[in-house]
Amino acid sequence: MVPPFSLRTVPTNQGMVEIIINELGAVEMATILIPLNRLYDRAVLEAAKDWLYRPATMNGVPVKFRKSVRISFK
Repeated sequence: MVPPFSLRTVPTNQGMVEIIINELGAVEMATILIPLNRLYDRAVLEAAKDWLYRPATMNGVPVKFRKSVRISFK
């Protein structure tokens, strides 16, 4: 989701967010590791709440895990 303001302000760089994914594959927590700008960072953190993943497993049992995700805006 891109915040509803002028596309001329879209940064051309990349950021990174770290997420904690629970045993069900849902994002429990998101933290900005490499910021873009305040508005985009907020949008990324809000969007991350809806991301779903296949959970990691250990010995066949789903486990909580940490993942870094690169975010690119052009």
